[in-house]
Amino acid sequence: MPGGHILDTHARPANGVHAIQIEFDRSLYLDPAGDRPGDTLPAVARMLRDMIDALADEAATPLSIAAE
Repeated sequence: MPGGHILDTHARPANGVHAIQIEFDRSLYLDPAGDRPGDTLPAVARMLRDMIDALADEAATPLSIAAE
């Protein structure tokens, strides 16, 4: 799969090592020439931080399994 090299290389679910790959279009954080950080970089960094925080919160929440 394109872009899956990081996951294929580093994830080892059978050993408890899981991986998530997040990709952002370069136009979201680079200047129009695509060679320097753009004005939107701080907003993209905040969005990524929010995603990480939400994932960490979710992972820290104990699973509740209904007894049936």
